[in-house]
Amino acid sequence: MTLSRPLLSPRERETVHWLAEGKTIRDIAVLMDVSAETVKSHVNSARNKLGALNRPHTVAKALRMRLIA
Repeated sequence: MTLSRPLLSPRERETVHWLAEGKTIRDIAVLMDVSAETVKSHVNSARNKLGALNRPHTVAKALRMRLIA
């Protein structure tokens, strides 16, 4: 059985990348030139796609799956 990797959008990957760098939601909003609510939406979408329990778990799963570097 082959497990497929969840497909994260480019913005979801960028958001999770910045989380992995230790950035806050507000920091990420400034870096991506979007609202904090948009960042939260990207984080929650990525978390759901990865089946993660929280933000740190989202980052860990994305790193293990090599979805972010």
